[in-house]
Amino acid sequence: MGRRRQPTAELPPQLGVKRSTMRGTRTISVRFILVAMALNTLVGGSLVIYDVADSIWATQNFLKGNADQVADICDRLRNDMRGNERAAVAKTAELTDYPMALLTHDGRIAYSTDPAIAKHMPTIYQKPPTQYGNRFEISDELDQLSGAWAIRPFSKNHNLLLIVPRPPEEEGVLRYMTIAAGLVGIGVALSFIAMLFAANWMLQRPLNELVGQLTGALSRALAFRTNLLDSSEAVGMLATDDKGKIIVYNRAAEKVIGYSEDEVVNRINVDDLREMTHRPPKKEIPLRSLIQLSEGEEFLVDREGREHLVEINTSTIMDEEENTLGQLIIFIDVTQRKRLEAELQINELQLVQSAKMASVGEMATGVAHELNQPLNNIGLLCSRISKRINNDDSPETGEFVKDKMAKIQGQVRRASKIINQLRVFGRPSKTSIGAIGFGGPVNNVVDLLGEQFKQSGIYISVNIPSDLPLVEADESQLEQVIINILNNARDALLGPEMKRGDRQITIHAERGKLRDKDNGVCLHLADNGPGMDEDLESKVFQPFFTTKEVGKGTGLGLSISYSLIRGLGGTLEVVSKRDEGTTFTITLRQTNVANESVAAPPVLGGRHE
Repeated sequence: MGRRRQPTAELPPQLGVKRSTMRGTRTISVRFILVAMALNTLVGGSLVIYDVADSIWATQNFLKGNADQVADICDRLRNDMRGNERAAVAKTAELTDYPMALLTHDGRIAYSTDPAIAKHMPTIYQKPPTQYGNRFEISDELDQLSGAWAIRPFSKNHNLLLIVPRPPEEEGVLRYMTIAAGLVGIGVALSFIAMLFAANWMLQRPLNELVGQLTGALSRALAFRTNLLDSSEAVGMLATDDKGKIIVYNRAAEKVIGYSEDEVVNRINVDDLREMTHRPPKKEIPLRSLIQLSEGEEFLVDREGREHLVEINTSTIMDEEENTLGQLIIFIDVTQRKRLEAELQINELQLVQSAKMASVGEMATGVAHELNQPLNNIGLLCSRISKRINNDDSPETGEFVKDKMAKIQGQVRRASKIINQLRVFGRPSKTSIGAIGFGGPVNNVVDLLGEQFKQSGIYISVNIPSDLPLVEADESQLEQVIINILNNARDALLGPEMKRGDRQITIHAERGKLRDKDNGVCLHLADNGPGMDEDLESKVFQPFFTTKEVGKGTGLGLSISYSLIRGLGGTLEVVSKRDEGTTFTITLRQTNVANESVAAPPVLGGRHE
């Protein structure tokens, strides 16, 4: 039958999923740390850059402001010294301790208070300075000349170069780096270290726990799915993708079809499987000829050639946008049930036949009496004809003979009819459901039993309108049910509890409801016998239940009748009251076939109404 899977929660593939997911959580944690570090570095770096830029800007403004003030002082001293430029520069340098020089307009040094100015001039300007403005150079190499080199207009012949000193150590270890910027950098490093620990505590550990829980839930869900798919040995399940390829194939499907999951899943499509299972069988289902297929049922052949009958249901798998994703095929192996139904059908037919033969036995005495009467009449008529012929050969004798011979033929037809009815009724039953009227079966049964009932003092009256619809039934089975009900009515009317002498059975039909729908026709068979109380009424259709003496009843007549009517899709009900009689009602589904041939049957077997 192929590889058998055990429904268990231990799913090795899911362990791989867990390990893969754990690696994913570590990746998420690393990414979180990197992103957080990048953001922290960006913010911290921005703060450092801002702080450095602010320091540079503040330094430049401070140096420029000092240069402007020194230039103003030098200019005022020059005016006080009546234009002596060199004396003004020297005095200003002495007062402010700032190195200074006079430059010609072409950039050459005309006078300087510090000889190193000429040395560092090319380093600062790289060419002779001719433009006004500030140049900031803070470096250990410049020594006392580190700071702001400012050129200001001074006189017609010279420009003023002054240097506002700014030692590098005043700005921290790095160039222009402030203490705040250093602290920000240290904060970035410390926050990065803190995030390494926090990420494990706040992110990775909870994620690992969540993943563990989710993986456990997924394992249980997949185990439940596996158990659900493989929970039944008879319900096969197939699922296909949108191309028809089989992607789900459960254990019950393996058992019925015979091909293993490895041979089917992701290897063949549903059309291939249908071709593999629809071929001539090596071993047919027992009683196959008696099995009637219902809608959605079909035969298939397994790998070993054994035939199965399955009930198939196919549905389309669609997504939320109603796009077709594939098909779900569910099938149930109903072979055993159908085979048992066929066996029950055979047994039921045998039981019905046995009941018929029992009824034939019960009717034997009455039939013998009915046959004896026409035979006696035939004998008497023949004797009279013989005497008349021997004593008289006149023309009147010929007419007498013709009349008596016609009566003899009538009696023969009567006996023949009784025999044919008994033979037809005793013939083995073959179910043949069609459109019939109630009149035919009732007429046949009353013809067969009417005389017997009349001899017993039981009168039958029949009223079946000719315009009633036809019903779906088997005539032979319906006759059997009517006979069983009439025989029970006869036994009740002739029983010791019956005190009234007027024994009657009334048969009439009318339109009615079948299961709350106006699509039925009812046949009522009522007697005026002693009736039953509620306890007996609830048991009349139970097998082997009888109120007759031992040896006079099997208790199967009404049970078989109930089964036959239910098999025809109808209902059989009883209503009885003590000392008021009993009424059996047969309700069958009416057909759409027009009633063109059924007329009201004649009233037979007793007093007519």
